Amino acid sequence: MHTKNNNFPSYYRPLERRREVLPLPVSAIGCGSFILQKDDGWKSEVPPRPLLELFWGVTGNGTFVIEDKEHLLRPGEICFYLPGDVHRISYRRLPWECMWMTVSGPLLNEMIEVMGIRREPRFVGECPQSLFEKLAMEIQMPDRQRLASSLAYEILVMATDPATSRRQEPVLAHRCIECMTENFSDPSFNINRLAKILNVNRNHLSRSFSEAREVTLTRYLQTLRFQKALSLLRKTSLPVAQIAEDCGFASASYLAHCLQKEMGISASEFRKGKEPRF
Repeated sequence: MHTKNNNFPSYYRPLERRREVLPLPVSAIGCGSFILQKDDGWKSEVPPRPLLELFWGVTGNGTFVIEDKEHLLRPGEICFYLPGDVHRISYRRLPWECMWMTVSGPLLNEMIEVMGIRREPRFVGECPQSLFEKLAMEIQMPDRQRLASSLAYEILVMATDPATSRRQEPVLAHRCIECMTENFSDPSFNINRLAKILNVNRNHLSRSFSEAREVTLTRYLQTLRFQKALSLLRKTSLPVAQIAEDCGFASASYLAHCLQKEMGISASEFRKGKEPRF
């Protein structure tokens, strides 16, 4: 649900519940979303609570302070606040939408350890919004707490199971392309920086992209820069040094080297319309 103003729909388990025949080791406590459309300086700080809280990015960028360090939460990424953490949240890029849920119970710490849950953001794929919406409906009904908790557990499994990331590899490849398209003009931008921005292991990122696109990340980034340089050489009279700088090449000589390697001609020959030698 999107509105012109900021919106924070939240849903919680009823305070008075019927007695459970078998107490749940981990129960769903609450869920909801942050939907921010308007830049009004919104920030949230919540004191420590004995809960595990999951956040899953949908659109835009949110900012989470985790162990005194600021982290961005991007679309398709998750992060956690563990029991006893102070929650400090704000936004970085609007519109921002993020789904959240909280769980608690006598076996919460054991579940955190078994699932390998960690605080820092990491990419796992598209947020399962339909599951969050179903959880929001069930969690409000006193006689549906077991179903609500099973939905919360399903969401946690999706957030922590490595197989989820593998199923989302085409999405990851698309995010790589978006990020490279936005940053290729920066000469310092490389695959290490791409992996850091996306918060994904470099080797996994390279392998996933190559499998999805049948080209290496390095080659794709080089092609973006080279094609942009060819376009500027063809359509403008900008100096070669300026074009090299604008397209992310380390120097004019490196752009000239790439032209010779890829086409067998110089920049001046290309501008004169000379056919590539190969």
